[in-house]
This record gives sequence, C-alpha cells and structure tokens, in this order.
Amino acid sequence: MLALRDALAPLSLPALEALAADETSLGTLYTQIVRDSGLAKKHRGIIKGLLRDGPDRLPAECQSFADAYRT
Repeated sequence: MLALRDALAPLSLPALEALAADETSLGTLYTQIVRDSGLAKKHRGIIKGLLRDGPDRLPAECQSFADAYRT
C-alpha cells in the first residue's frame, strides 16, 4: 500500500483521473507496484496454488495482481 501511495502521490488530479479511466495503464501500474514491493515473491507458493486451483473465480479487475504473481 505504501508503494502505491508513493507512486500516486506526485501525480496531479488530472493525471490521476486519466489513470483511473485507463484500465490498461492502471493494471500496468498495479503489476509494477506488486513486483517492486516484493509482494510477488511473498507467499508465492500459497498464492500460485490458489491461482492454479481457481483461476476462473478471480474477478477481471484482479487479473493484473494475479499476472504479477504468475511472472
């Protein structure tokens, strides 16, 4: 969460609004935050197991986070 806060803090309101409206850019940002923060490596086995056992249960808006764990 702190990494996300730090990434968004310097952005102006129009830039934040544009980011929020662009799913691709938002997904890319989230993926990068997960990787940079180390969350993609933490509990990797547990999360990969959950993704493997129920990938169809994951909402579309969570795919960027899941993709960070898969790579």
